[in-house]
Amino acid sequence: MFSCRTCINLTTFFSEGHSPRQFEEFFLKIPLGQYMATMDEKMQREFFQRYLQDFIAMTVKVASDGELKLLCDALNSCVNELRRRRKAPSEEIPSIPLIHSAYHMYRTRLQNLSRMMSLQPQVALHLQRNPQVKDSPVMVGSEIFH
Repeated sequence: MFSCRTCINLTTFFSEGHSPRQFEEFFLKIPLGQYMATMDEKMQREFFQRYLQDFIAMTVKVASDGELKLLCDALNSCVNELRRRRKAPSEEIPSIPLIHSAYHMYRTRLQNLSRMMSLQPQVALHLQRNPQVKDSPVMVGSEIFH
């Protein structure tokens, strides 16, 4: 259904200097974007969550289901931070391109979190037990690290 050329374009789009908005416009022109535009809201949200999980599983070395969930929560926090920055309405369905944009923007932090969990597995357990961590702006910490 999707060509390898499309996959390459999706993974190199930012390195060519394109903005997240241009990426979203591009996405709507490829078969996956066109197909998703025909889905109802519930299916789009479900597809977003499954794609996010698959994206993490393919992009980051994950040792356990707990780490996978934590990294998914972290990437989802990054997506939500991008949505807050662009003042997207809360009812707006997050898009697949936002996953790529958020990963591109916060890749180093996500990779560092993954490394910390692989070196110190108790970090994952501690973060999973902390209800204040999930979807917290501090998780992304743009005001802390910039």
